[in-house]
Amino acid sequence: FGSRKALLRPALPWFSKLSARPVHVLMDPFLNANLKCFLREQRSSRSTSECSYRSESERRSAQRSYERDRLQEHRRRRGQMVFLDRMEADSTAKRAFSQVSSIRQDPIQRTALNRAIERMRPPTEGKGPRIVLHDPTILYEGHGKKQSWAPLECY
Repeated sequence: FGSRKALLRPALPWFSKLSARPVHVLMDPFLNANLKCFLREQRSSRSTSECSYRSESERRSAQRSYERDRLQEHRRRRGQMVFLDRMEADSTAKRAFSQVSSIRQDPIQRTALNRAIERMRPPTEGKGPRIVLHDPTILYEGHGKKQSWAPLECY
């Protein structure tokens, strides 16, 4: 008999031992689905509103290129998987995409998911010292932002 941990561990099917690394280590389906939705949303907003400054459009394209690179890396990793692992990853990605799409319908959740993607980006290079101005009337972070309230029936 084996150790107690070995007895409690679920038995893996024979085909899961074919790939060198498990699927969940290679790809995060929720992150990948969020990136896809974010880029799709950016593409549609870019077509409706045009940038007046060239530097602003260059900054946005550089940000989009980072997200595109991440998605391309996920596609490349998927291409290196064994067939059955690819099938499992595809079904997981499809479920994650539908979940992210339903979550992104709520504006508050959409901004939270967008913030998570923006935090993933590498920091921009500073061009010199930053001068930060603080409003003396704001008591805490987010005090000056517009609040999104639910309908009155919910309270």
